[in-house]
Amino acid sequence: MQIGFHSSFPLNMNNPYLQLYQYHIDMIHKLNIKIVAEGIENKEMVEELTKLNVDYLQGFYYSKPIAADEYEKLL
Repeated sequence: MQIGFHSSFPLNMNNPYLQLYQYHIDMIHKLNIKIVAEGIENKEMVEELTKLNVDYLQGFYYSKPIAADEYEKLL
């Protein structure tokens, strides 16, 4: 099972909700559920979500959407 969340949440260290995000992530991990963050657009988002122990990241930072046949060529 996986839980995803969109990373439009502000993720800078000055965010008063950062502790709340960390609490939710920790709780989800205790249930042995993986977390996917979507909408990753820059290196700063990657760094912050990595610090929060998010399991998987996806978004334009890595690749724009591509067709399935193009994806298969990359494998």
